Amino acid sequence: MKFIKLLGLIVAFSSLFSCSQTEPTSSDDQTANPIPQLPPLKSFNKKSIASEILAPAPDFTKIPAGAKRKQAFFNFMTPLIYYANQQILDDRKHLLSLLDKASALTTTEQDWLKKLAERYKLTDFDPSQPKDRLTLEKRVDMVPIALALAQAANETAWGTSRFAKAGNNYFGQWCYQEGCGIIPLQRNEDASHEVKKFNHPFFSIQDYLRNLNTHASYKQLRQIRYQARNNERVPSAIDMTEGLINYSARKEVYVKALQHMIRYNKLTRFNQYTIAENAATNNTSN
Repeated sequence: MKFIKLLGLIVAFSSLFSCSQTEPTSSDDQTANPIPQLPPLKSFNKKSIASEILAPAPDFTKIPAGAKRKQAFFNFMTPLIYYANQQILDDRKHLLSLLDKASALTTTEQDWLKKLAERYKLTDFDPSQPKDRLTLEKRVDMVPIALALAQAANETAWGTSRFAKAGNNYFGQWCYQEGCGIIPLQRNEDASHEVKKFNHPFFSIQDYLRNLNTHASYKQLRQIRYQARNNERVPSAIDMTEGLINYSARKEVYVKALQHMIRYNKLTRFNQYTIAENAATNNTSN
């Protein structure tokens, strides 16, 4: 897909990944009135993709809490998550075509697989080894929009948190070099982590997806997703939350909170999101 490759030229993957342990962020979600239906999301034209997707984030603190803030949050975040997923699915399509190839891989094809494996943190990848090929297949895949929306909303209190506003960080990613991000106000004296800063929320989403797809803490999530694919089912956002037990210090409480947000806000409806002039390839369901 040309528009995805074009977008890939203007964005960069971040190099550090960690599980989320952010400052507590209150949520205006859990007891708010559910939204019966949102208006259609804005459609983006391929020709304006780069400028549209990197538009500044709204100031969600200036939008009334409840339905209006949620609507603004969904309308801003959903296209970004969709495009980030499409980048992954574009690579996945090519990956699967090579893995299914009956004839021997060319040197160019093997090099492409090795570069993809390097991007997905697989060291000493051997294209001829079935185990390595399977591990790569499990990593190069999308995350349901519903799940990403739930985590972003939970981590940032619907885009109003300090880290979202000051650092475009919507998923609580950490970094460990002095000055690499924002120092949490309640950080322990012996701690050295900071909360990553990004130039745009889209880069935070890319970083989040790559984190889930590479970090050892989320191996279970990737297995749940793979098992669904293997059974010819679409990966479920609710099912995949079970693989996020290590994402937060709240453990099971965090997982249950995500499941509640997905159901309460009917987030799986956003899994059907598409863009103008582009057929749906992220047809996910709960």
